[in-house]
Amino acid sequence: MSAQEKSLEQLELEKEKREEQRRAEAKERRRQALLLEERYEAELGARGQDFEIVETIAGPIVIRRGESVLFKKFMAAYNGGKDPSIEDLHAYVTPCVEHPEREEFLKIVAKHPGIYRACANALADLHVGKERDTKGKY
Repeated sequence: MSAQEKSLEQLELEKEKREEQRRAEAKERRRQALLLEERYEAELGARGQDFEIVETIAGPIVIRRGESVLFKKFMAAYNGGKDPSIEDLHAYVTPCVEHPEREEFLKIVAKHPGIYRACANALADLHVGKERDTKGKY
């Protein structure tokens, strides 16, 4: 049966099934984030101070606060008011990714390069020492 031949009820039922699948996937990503938070609180320290979790459609990404030289180099990329390049973002974020493994992270950002910016924002907040009201923002 082609899509043109389906009834409204059939189409709505199929849509509801897709939405239910998306809700289940979102719940699993949230569960993973909570497990990672528990693990990294024990390994690295406090979330929002020593690490942050960036929740994405590709799954949670754990970023640890890196060396201060990374922050200094990254901030230098803003010299003259220009936005940092993907290369600048990569150099700043990638050394600080704790989860997932490096190769998996690179696959994720190849498909969704804007995730670099979300991770960079989280990392900058860790370097600045921003209050934790940003939790879940990334």
